[in-house]
Amino acid sequence: MEAASQRVLLAIDRAEPIVVVGDYDADGATATATLVLGLRRMGATCQFVVPDRFRLGYGLSRALIEELLTRTRKTNTPPGLIITVDNGINAVEAVAYAKSEGLEVIVTDHHLPGAHRPDCLVVDPHREDCSFPFKTIAGVGLAFYLLIAVRTLLVKTKPKAQPVRIDDLLPLVAMGTVADLVRLCADNRRLVQQGLVRLRQGIAPLGLLAMFEAAGRDASQAVANDFGFAIAPMLNAAGRLTEMSLGIYCLMEADPTRAKAMAEELRELNQARKRIQQEQSEQALAMSQLMLNEAPESNLLVVSHADWHEGIVGLIASRLKERWGVPVFAFAPSRENPDLLKGSGRSVGGIHLRDCLARVDSLEPGLLDRFGGHAMAAGLTLERNRLKDFNQRFNQAVKELHENSGALLAKGCILTDGELRAEQLCLESALALEDQVWGQGFEPPLFENHFQVLHQRPLKERHQRLRLGLLTKTGEPWAGEPLEAIWFNAPPTVETMLHLAYRLGVNRFRGWPELQLEIVADLRNEQLQ
Repeated sequence: MEAASQRVLLAIDRAEPIVVVGDYDADGATATATLVLGLRRMGATCQFVVPDRFRLGYGLSRALIEELLTRTRKTNTPPGLIITVDNGINAVEAVAYAKSEGLEVIVTDHHLPGAHRPDCLVVDPHREDCSFPFKTIAGVGLAFYLLIAVRTLLVKTKPKAQPVRIDDLLPLVAMGTVADLVRLCADNRRLVQQGLVRLRQGIAPLGLLAMFEAAGRDASQAVANDFGFAIAPMLNAAGRLTEMSLGIYCLMEADPTRAKAMAEELRELNQARKRIQQEQSEQALAMSQLMLNEAPESNLLVVSHADWHEGIVGLIASRLKERWGVPVFAFAPSRENPDLLKGSGRSVGGIHLRDCLARVDSLEPGLLDRFGGHAMAAGLTLERNRLKDFNQRFNQAVKELHENSGALLAKGCILTDGELRAEQLCLESALALEDQVWGQGFEPPLFENHFQVLHQRPLKERHQRLRLGLLTKTGEPWAGEPLEAIWFNAPPTVETMLHLAYRLGVNRFRGWPELQLEIVADLRNEQLQ
C-alpha cells in the first residue's frame, strides 16, 4: 500500500493522466466512483473505464488496453498510470502488454491470486506477504484505503494545504461491501456502519441519494438491507443489461437534475432486469426440479439454457441456491461468441467455489477458458460443447475438496434461532434488529413459530401478503392482534396452518414504521436444525 500510494502521489504531482479500470458489478462500480472522486479532489487528472462485459469480458485485458490507447492517443492524452479496482490480480498477460506499451499499472484487488502475480505494484490482502488482518475486505474498501494512504502522504508533504474530505464517500464503500456479499468481519462492519451513519445525515454523493429517491427508499432511515435489496440491484442492472458506465456516472454526478435523470434510467433498467429474471428463473426452477427428481442424491446443480441472458445467470444461480441449498452454476451463451458459455456460480457454506474451479482447471487444463471469484460466488467461460465435461469435473472437484464436508448442510436444511414469545413479536424488537449491520457471515436472526393464516392476498411476481394469528405451543390461538407478513416467492396456495421461518422486518410503505414478518420458508417442507 505504501509504494502504491507514493506512486499515485507522484502521478498527481506530475499531472500524469490516471485511468481507473473498474468492474461491472456493484463493488467494482462503487470502487471506481470512490477512487475517481477522491483522487480528483486531491488534484489528480483521473478518468475511468469499465470493460463491456459482453464484448471484452471481466477485468483488465489486452483488448481493453488497446481500446484505451486508441482512444487516448487520438486526443494526445495517453494515461501515465492505470489503477485497477476489484480486478487485475490474475491479469498477468495484460499487465505485461501494458508495460510493453510504456504504461505503469497498480493492481488493487481482493480476489485470490493465481500461480503467478502481475509484474507491477499489487495491493491485495491475499498476498502471501500482506499483514493486513481483514482478508475479506471488498474491492471498494481497498480503494478507500488507498485514498486514505494517498491523503496521508499529501498531508505530510504539504502540511499547509487543507486536507480534502473523503468521509462522504463512505456510503459508497458501505454499498459496495454489502452488495459484494463479502464476509462482514469487524473492519467491514465498521465501514458499513460508518457509511450508514453519514448516509442518514445526507453526507453522501448526490447520485446515491438520487438512487434512494428513485427506489422509493428514505436515505435518512437507510439500513444495510436497502443496499442489498434496492439500491445495488439498480446499479447492477446497468452492468447486467447494458454497461456499468451509466451507474458510475450517476454515483459521481454533482448536478441534482442530471443525477435524478440517471437514477430514474437505472430504475427502469432494473425493472427490465426483474422481468427477464422472473421468466428465466422459473425455467431454471422447473429444470432443476426435474434434475433433482432424477438424481436426488446430488449435492450440486449445473444448468444451462440457450435463451438465457448472460447478464442474468448469476441471479438464476442465486435463486436456485436459495431454493435447493446446494452450490449452483448457471450458464448462458456468450452474446459475442455463441460457441462459448458464460457461467456464474453461487455457493453454500463449506464449498469454496473459486477453489473448486482451480481444482477443475488442474484436473483438466484447457477446459476453462477463464475463471475467477470468491468462496461464495465465481464466474467462468468455457466452450459450449464442454458443458458435460465441466459438470463431471466440477462434481469430482467438490468431492475431492470436501470429502469430509460436515460444513456442507443437507439440501434444504434451515437453521433458526428458535421461537419468539408473543410479547417479543413487536415493532420495538424489529427496530432494534434493523439498527444493526447484518450481512454475509453475520446473518440476521431467523425465528420460527406456528401460525394460523387469517387472510391472504396475492401480489405480483408470486408474492403473498398475509395476516397471521400466532398459535401457542399447544396449537391454541393467541389472543393478541394479528400480525402482518409478506412472503416473497411464495407457493401459489397457502394452507391455513403453517410452521414458518421468518425474520422481523419494518414496513414503512405508509410513511410510518409498522411490524412486518418476512417469511423465509414453510418448515413443514424443510429440514430443521
